[in-house]
Amino acid sequence: MKRKICFSVVILFFSLFIVGTSCNKNTAPDKEYIKIGLLLPQTGDLGGDDQYMGNAARLAVSEINDAGGLFDKEIKLIFKDTGTDSAKAAAAATKVISENNVIAIIGGDASSEALAIAPIAISNNVVQIAPGATSPEYTNLDDNNYCWRIPPSDAFQGKALAKYLKPKYTTAGIIYVDNSYGKGLKNSFKNEFECRSTEILTEVAFPENAGVGYSYKNLIDSVLSLNPEVIFLIAYYKSGASIINTLTTEGNTVDNWYCSEALKNNDFLIEAGNSANGLKGVSQEISAGKSSNFFKTNFINKYGEQTFDALWGAYTYDAMALLGLAIKKAGETTPNAIKNFLSEISNPPGDTIFAGEWEKAFLILDNGGDINYQGASGNIDFDENGDVTDTQFEIWEIQNGEYVHIIDIK
Repeated sequence: MKRKICFSVVILFFSLFIVGTSCNKNTAPDKEYIKIGLLLPQTGDLGGDDQYMGNAARLAVSEINDAGGLFDKEIKLIFKDTGTDSAKAAAAATKVISENNVIAIIGGDASSEALAIAPIAISNNVVQIAPGATSPEYTNLDDNNYCWRIPPSDAFQGKALAKYLKPKYTTAGIIYVDNSYGKGLKNSFKNEFECRSTEILTEVAFPENAGVGYSYKNLIDSVLSLNPEVIFLIAYYKSGASIINTLTTEGNTVDNWYCSEALKNNDFLIEAGNSANGLKGVSQEISAGKSSNFFKTNFINKYGEQTFDALWGAYTYDAMALLGLAIKKAGETTPNAIKNFLSEISNPPGDTIFAGEWEKAFLILDNGGDINYQGASGNIDFDENGDVTDTQFEIWEIQNGEYVHIIDIK
């Protein structure tokens, strides 16, 4: 009797196994995604930027997926922390390409990150769009058209600030982060500022990711000892806040200090506090319009106002939007095809497409038409190097804990 019972149990188990296996064969396969790498810093000197920039990319993905996706597939972002560090950014790029088979990368944030990612993207034939890289070095990459960026080059930013300051001051000092971003912007500013009867008295560098234990006092004192009429600070927001706090703690003011665009950041305002009031700076200018308003409203509704960033968030949103539209225009997901259509969907001619008008854009492209995407960051027209041609900048000042627009400059 026991043997019969045991035998029956075995038969029942085997039958269930066969049925289960048969059912598994008829189960729909895992959903196929279009995978794109999102490589931004959660740590390091730009450690808060993922919440500003990463969420902007995620917003664009959700909008495109909600509009039907691309070829009945949804976009999936594969995130890796770049740590505001070139070696970590390179490792992240290698990993998302080898393990996740991404067709494109949005990143990095810092120029040093983007420049570290670029050769890996190029050698693997993967499209890279950098939403934060501004170093002039990025322009001259031998990239076979795989590397693009949304913000304008610092070759223009440094020149624009120097042209604005030259009528007001005859001598300047520069404090800059010792990496491709700091050096590129420093040289751009210096070359323009010194082309007449003006002079750079000193250039002092500090290390990237110097950390909380690094002392900026000697650096500041060495610059102030030469009495430059104006000082240009090129830093990321954490190191920038440390420098400004050290400056004011020593009894100095920021009256004749200007800073780079990386310090136009909500986290900088929090970390620098009242020390930052009166600090002036230069940054790319975002023109208010249909796309920027749409982006701002949708971002705040989804993620809240605290992490909204009109500049770097818009750049990252547009990077994802451009990739989605280029994939749709190409009719396929191969990187070689995508790179060939990034200019076509953003440069004239074509029907104007504003942020959020995905279904309209898809219909036009399905019917063989052309589109001209007008981004949340403004007009996006690419040149032959994958750089944007719109180079409008602004001077701003921090007043009562807020960034206040002062004047447009070119």
